[in-house]
Amino acid sequence: PLAPHLSSPARYVALEEVGTPPLKDGKKEGAADQKNIGFREFLRAVFEDSPVQYLVVGVILISTGCVIAESVPELGRVHIVQFQVAEKAVTSFFTAEITIRILTASKPCAYFFSLPNLIDIVATLPWYIDFLLRHVAVAARTHFDEDLADAFQLIRLMRVLRLIKAARHSSVITTVFESIRGSLEGLSTLLAFVCMGTVFAATLVFFLERKEPDTLFVSIPAAVWWALPTVTGVGYGDMVPHTFAGKLAGSCTMVGGVLITSLTVAITTHSFIDHFQRNIQRMKVEKRRREALTRSP
Repeated sequence: PLAPHLSSPARYVALEEVGTPPLKDGKKEGAADQKNIGFREFLRAVFEDSPVQYLVVGVILISTGCVIAESVPELGRVHIVQFQVAEKAVTSFFTAEITIRILTASKPCAYFFSLPNLIDIVATLPWYIDFLLRHVAVAARTHFDEDLADAFQLIRLMRVLRLIKAARHSSVITTVFESIRGSLEGLSTLLAFVCMGTVFAATLVFFLERKEPDTLFVSIPAAVWWALPTVTGVGYGDMVPHTFAGKLAGSCTMVGGVLITSLTVAITTHSFIDHFQRNIQRMKVEKRRREALTRSP
């Protein structure tokens, strides 16, 4: 007990001196914290379930269209100024969006440890990196050789990553990604069977075709290029066995590939549907909660 012999006013002063707030002020601070949390939830709901998300998706589509159009030599040379202005405006918009998301996050530091958020940041950085590197190159009087020009081109093409940003504004696409993540066990089974079938088929066909003149099956890795499309049912046709035994092995590979994919896809599909339905129900509950927050800021 702190100064139990003091009267109530004196004990109140002693509590303030050691930094312990009185109960009444504590209630006020708690109410203020709740209000701040509610305001953050409101802003977050505005970005997730309101016309603002359609504006964000529209800006993403415009930005991607500019990247595609800029790659056309005729358009890139004639409208280079317009593309640069559009990129500055888009980058400013996404920078503001990321800033608001960080400020409204319950834990701002945790924002940078989320993969979708990191994709948002990486998709917004190309203009800043291009701007910085150009000024550094000009200040250092560096000649823009072919390698440096390729680096700038790669940085600009990274802007297409903004398409991934659109996925977070589509509840269905987000649910599909979450369902795929929940179905990794079935997908890993499919991948394991495909890999085993590919290696076995490549090894067998390499053994049967290695002595043929001008054969393309010069090694097991080279035969894998034939085996993988055959197992998965794609069949490029740029490599084919010529011996009878090789063709027989190829036929068995085709049939085995159909069995592998059909059986494992059935397992994966069942797991995916189960996770998808559960995620849809959870998404509906979260959407109703955000809509309530949007109506009551």
